[in-house]
Amino acid sequence: RPSSCACPCHLCAHMEDQLIIGNTARKHDSKRYNWKLYVRGATQHVDTVVITLHPTFKQAVRKATEPPFEFPSRGWGTFEIDIAIKWKKGGVLYTSWNLQFDAPDVSKVVEIPPHLLATQGSAPPVDPASTPADTDLNLGVSSAEEEAEIACEASADPKEPVESEDAPPEPPQMLRETSKGSSEEDTVRSAITARLRGTKFLRHDNPLFMHGRGYDGPVTPPKVIWRSDKPPRKDHACPKWLTATEFEDCKTMMTAKVSQLATLMRISRKTVVYT
Repeated sequence: RPSSCACPCHLCAHMEDQLIIGNTARKHDSKRYNWKLYVRGATQHVDTVVITLHPTFKQAVRKATEPPFEFPSRGWGTFEIDIAIKWKKGGVLYTSWNLQFDAPDVSKVVEIPPHLLATQGSAPPVDPASTPADTDLNLGVSSAEEEAEIACEASADPKEPVESEDAPPEPPQMLRETSKGSSEEDTVRSAITARLRGTKFLRHDNPLFMHGRGYDGPVTPPKVIWRSDKPPRKDHACPKWLTATEFEDCKTMMTAKVSQLATLMRISRKTVVYT
């Protein structure tokens, strides 16, 4: 294990030509996680690490100038973190890390450029074709622009725990009671909301189950285009009646649905698209 690495992780043992970039995560409460981004391994070659978090963080740009290169924080959502690693011998590596909460610790290995590992005065020429394509390496000596970019200061000491208020606010609660509308202002909206309020949850044996309780049009059974007796997914529990069978609406019903969807979007006061 490099003497400059404070990590107890066995992956760092004997690493002289690789860095490990990853993050740990553990639950703080029902919605938030305590997480820590780290750069470990052969950090004796690293001068500075600067990370850029999601812009909703109060201190989105953070910097560490000595090991351990770790950045603890707390939040409820994942996102891509931009990382700039300045080498002691010059040059900058630009890469990124997708923050994850699915496992206690996940990481990737990044190769250190060969010319940084060579002894002083005996550096071999750098062959760009031999550089791994996924390491996002900039092997040249950093320019004045790069130096200025790397010099971004984070006002908080990265070794200090980050308080919960530093994290972006929780997403707004999008669920609300169905609007009653106003028959005087919008008769279409009033009629649709009244129908939704008067239609209870649909069982799977209801003819409208595959079309939605807001659907109001011709009801023709959809065509089966691929039949299966298997569940839709292996990693989700589901009732026996739910299978991976695929269906296709007839042209008349599809036309009616598109027309009604357009109407709903026109009268909507708050539209959320989940794709």
